[in-house]
Amino acid sequence: MTTETSPLDAGRPHGLLVALALLAFAADVLIFYFTIVPLSEWSRARFGAPGWGILAHYGLRAASAALFAGLMIHWRAVSAPEFGLGAGSFRDDASWTLRLVGALAVVSIMLIAVAVAVIRLFDIPLESVIQLETRGRNAPGEWGLYLLCAVVAAPVVEEFVYRSLLTPALRAGYGDRGAIVAGAALFYVLHLVYDRPWWMIHYFVAGAILTWAFLKRGRLWICILLHAGGNLLIVLDDAVLEFAPNLFKAILGRLPG
Repeated sequence: MTTETSPLDAGRPHGLLVALALLAFAADVLIFYFTIVPLSEWSRARFGAPGWGILAHYGLRAASAALFAGLMIHWRAVSAPEFGLGAGSFRDDASWTLRLVGALAVVSIMLIAVAVAVIRLFDIPLESVIQLETRGRNAPGEWGLYLLCAVVAAPVVEEFVYRSLLTPALRAGYGDRGAIVAGAALFYVLHLVYDRPWWMIHYFVAGAILTWAFLKRGRLWICILLHAGGNLLIVLDDAVLEFAPNLFKAILGRLPG
């Protein structure tokens, strides 16, 4: 049974659920804002790379999310399966996910082709559209830590907060369509806090797709997998520039300054 076919019971404390979800969102943002820089600097000073500090910051966010999840269950505002952790037909879920991934892959390739054409046609500075997070990562194991943070830690923590905790509350208050729009907006706001440019609306689109997938199938692992795949594309972009600059230059016509 999917989340779409098992809405929250009318007798549950929806107001409390919404309040806890918004507090979970605020706590997640504040933990990032106040810990990511000092923990990264500590890790760089101690280990020569920021990765361990970034992992520690994700650990704090995970602990915060677990606390709010426990409060939601304790006050019976939501049940554990509605966090997307329930069992189901793995074969059906996997088949549905593969079809979605295929469709997203086709759309992504088309959009990348358009973006490359626009960059080359209008000679857009690469620094304004490409944010490199791996430039100068030469410390031992630094690339491995970057992969662990981007492809494992970030998808697991962020999807638990923005899908498992927020989506049931948003659905209770605004219905499925409202939950998709609100979930996308909050995911976009998160990345603004990450200091991403405001015009990167693909974070809004990604948030909408992930929230829709969670409502459609009710499986957290599907959202984590989709999120990890999207982050992996970003990692691959950096990896091509780092290890195959000639290929990067052949595609975009030049290298970032």
